[in-house]
Amino acid sequence: KNGALVFNGTDDRLAYNGFPSVSDGISISCFVKPAGLPLPSDVAIIGKNNNLLSISSTKIYWWPDINLSPENPTIQNDNDIWCHIGVTQSGSNCVIYKNGKPVHTNSATQQFSTGGTQYTTIGAYNLGTSRFFSGSIASVAVYHRVLTQEEMLQNYNSLKTRFGLT
Repeated sequence: KNGALVFNGTDDRLAYNGFPSVSDGISISCFVKPAGLPLPSDVAIIGKNNNLLSISSTKIYWWPDINLSPENPTIQNDNDIWCHIGVTQSGSNCVIYKNGKPVHTNSATQQFSTGGTQYTTIGAYNLGTSRFFSGSIASVAVYHRVLTQEEMLQNYNSLKTRFGLT
């Protein structure tokens, strides 16, 4: 529905060989509709190698390097309701967005890890070995640059009615 990928939370995932060069920063923008909340821990939206964007009942997690502490602002996430999630990072500067608005700005504790050759995975982490997402993920966009706040808001505004958001 709505052109979304639907994940069962146990073994569904999409893996592809492609992730832009991130030497000048990275931005990720997507719409998610989690099912099965509350969750005891976070579940993956998109990840590659040591990088992960994930969600729980009360947080959005951005792991520029999974081996270190994530950026994880406390944000209420609702079951079976679409929301837009975005993240930008350049160097150690990180901004996390929900529904087109920044909800967390910080000088991250670590820089984005660019190493490794693993496939990018949507709906699970580490090629589908853990953190399986239950629900729908749509309109995933990964940019090899940092989007401005206005561009992230434009991503939200351009598709919000498709997902019943105002």
